[in-house]
Amino acid sequence: MQGTSTSRLFKPDGAYVTDDRETVVILECKYQSVPGSADEKILNSPTKLALYKRAYPRVKRWRYILVLSEWFKQPKYEEWLDVLREHPEIHVWFATRTDEPHVKFEVDTDGRVNLLLCDYVIS
Repeated sequence: MQGTSTSRLFKPDGAYVTDDRETVVILECKYQSVPGSADEKILNSPTKLALYKRAYPRVKRWRYILVLSEWFKQPKYEEWLDVLREHPEIHVWFATRTDEPHVKFEVDTDGRVNLLLCDYVIS
């Protein structure tokens, strides 16, 4: 993607590609703890997913996982999250603080991703 106008979009927080290269899981983490316009970035998820699909047309299955801080559990974000969840390939998870730091990333046989990051539990 080097040299294209979309190349700066292709730096996710994490990615997993299956051995057969038919499934890609993109991980984007968004943290917010104070009011501001940065929260609007989560609405870019469908566009980013569409650009990934264009850049890698041979990939058959996509999962775009948006991991959000608890800030986004506020009622004012419900409509935004509903719109994101209308896209079957976009999954919205929340990171909740825990007392024990861990890092774990698994993909089960159905392609579901289980993730535990640092001192946050993903739900």
